[in-house]
Amino acid sequence: MNEDFEAIMAEEEAIAYVQSMALRILREKNIKKSALAKRMGVSPAYVTQILTDSEPQNLSIKRVASLFYHLGEKLDFSCELIRKMDAVGHQRKIRNKAMSERKETFDVWCHANSDDTFSGLVAA
Repeated sequence: MNEDFEAIMAEEEAIAYVQSMALRILREKNIKKSALAKRMGVSPAYVTQILTDSEPQNLSIKRVASLFYHLGEKLDFSCELIRKMDAVGHQRKIRNKAMSERKETFDVWCHANSDDTFSGLVAA
């Protein structure tokens, strides 16, 4: 495939995904497009256009964030690499926590047994 075509398809997929999520939230929360328009301070025609047109005008990241804010939802951006990096980071964080807990347990044990266990070793 041509790189330009792939870029256009990625844009179209992102727009369709945003529109689909927003429409699902509207239905789930039973919010009318006119009520959303009022919350956003835009015309109902503009809300309809950004939610249904295949070529929505002025659909910037700021506008999308505002849309989801006024739907009462926090917008979450990610991509495959970031999800993988976060998963690895999360796994590393779990490992580090476990190692830290083991060290704390060992330190507590050593402190509790320092007089009895290690006194013989030092004298020898």
